[in-house]
Amino acid sequence: MNRWIIAAAMMVALAFPTARPTQAKSAVSPPEAGVNRGVVELETGRAAGISVRVAEDIANIIDDGATRRVLPVIGKGSLQNLTDLKLLRGIDIAILQVDVLDYARQQNLFPGIENWITYITKLYNEEFHLLARQDIKGIPDLANQKVNVDLRGGGTAITAARLFDLLKIPVTTTNDDQEVGLE
Repeated sequence: MNRWIIAAAMMVALAFPTARPTQAKSAVSPPEAGVNRGVVELETGRAAGISVRVAEDIANIIDDGATRRVLPVIGKGSLQNLTDLKLLRGIDIAILQVDVLDYARQQNLFPGIENWITYITKLYNEEFHLLARQDIKGIPDLANQKVNVDLRGGGTAITAARLFDLLKIPVTTTNDDQEVGLE
């Protein structure tokens, strides 16, 4: 059979839905229609971070079983969370450190950020742990040393870099996962 005849037959079949069996229309909408209603996707930090547990707590509190639901999404770090919040379909809210937001503004990483982002609330104080070898007795002893600050673009890496800049202590940063850095 000629390709054009097959194409024409398909067009006719699609153009006239009465030629196909139809389902009876009902006043009740299908279950798929309501599944996305009231759903908010909340992006968190990496799986090892506290923000995942905080997001889970928020989801458990807000979910009423019918009209409101929070879906935690594990992210790749604070800067990526900002990118995802702006560009990724479905991400409605993101958890990140305030100093990361300040950093993004200062570096103009997201021009016009004030026009599309809203700070909602403080959730918790982020802890910053500084671990060192026994020969390091104080923060100034870290000058010109290698310091692991976690993965690039993560909140910890940005906070650490800003902290050392404020203290005017030059360090060589590495961006290994925390477990690798401890080894």
